[in-house]
Amino acid sequence: MKVKLLSITSNPEKLIEIAGRASHLSFNRQGKNSEKNFIKMLIKRGHTSVLEHVYATFNISGVSRVLTHHLELLSRQVLS
Repeated sequence: MKVKLLSITSNPEKLIEIAGRASHLSFNRQGKNSEKNFIKMLIKRGHTSVLEHVYATFNISGVSRVLTHHLELLSRQVLS
């Protein structure tokens, strides 16, 4: 199996903070290095949907048809 990272969110912590602060209307509390504490607070409160804004795209080759079929089924479940 060969895995190659194609793309990834360039500043994931900042993106999560911006999305979370939009939901909490707290842009005025944003500061230098405020991302980590804010993300910890979001997770403690169970507001984890903002974590879904971060992405990574991979190219995976050399795997069995069974695995690719299973991944396709999982993708359909996530999208529906």
